[in-house]
Amino acid sequence: MGLIRIVYYSERDSRLGLDMRALLDACNRNNTRDGIGGFLHYNGHYFLQALEGEQDVIVACYRRIAADQRHMNLVLIGAEPIDTRSFGLWSMGVEAGHEYPSKEVFAANFAASRVDPEIAAKLAAPAG
Repeated sequence: MGLIRIVYYSERDSRLGLDMRALLDACNRNNTRDGIGGFLHYNGHYFLQALEGEQDVIVACYRRIAADQRHMNLVLIGAEPIDTRSFGLWSMGVEAGHEYPSKEVFAANFAASRVDPEIAAKLAAPAG
């Protein structure tokens, strides 16, 4: 199917607890298993994440994220085929900057992202 990169932005549901170490451990374990690379920025309120890997694996991962109650207002801001990975095989590179706005991280790393309609449709389609 080929490699894709998706970039999404979401708001943390502050009513739910968040153990960032446990979240990163799970991301690293699952992403290593699935051959997913990526980048996560978390500033205490918002997540900005890029995921790279085989399309079917990334689609399944995104659907799990969309169903995760810790995320609210999930917005897909990039979804495109790629020839090479930007993040190598990082199971999850992390940038946790409580004083560093997600908007600046996006502008510095993903401003050229585009949304491919076919990939977006697969991300939004019900599993099955």
